[in-house]
Amino acid sequence: KGAPEHAAHAGPSETHAEDVRRQLYASVDLWSSSMHEVIKCGTGQPRYRLGYMPMRNRCEVARLVLEEAGCPYEFEVIGFKVWGQVKPQTPLGKVPVLYDFDGAG
Repeated sequence: KGAPEHAAHAGPSETHAEDVRRQLYASVDLWSSSMHEVIKCGTGQPRYRLGYMPMRNRCEVARLVLEEAGCPYEFEVIGFKVWGQVKPQTPLGKVPVLYDFDGAG
């Protein structure tokens, strides 16, 4: 039996995009995904963290803007099975969410 919806969540662990891809393919479908990982994108100290579910949808345009700008950022992948634990930690309980690390963005 999994953790209750309101249980505290330890937070994401850092990984590589290839590891997230493997986890997604091992899941039966997106609704069965249970990862909560952070992928570092770009070089240098990340200025932002972009958090979303493991799919292309509302977050894709923001991700592409960060990529095109060459801005180092972290992509937080929130699996559907852990969303109930992560949701209280997000502004307004929704994703996508963009965190500004340095206050200059």
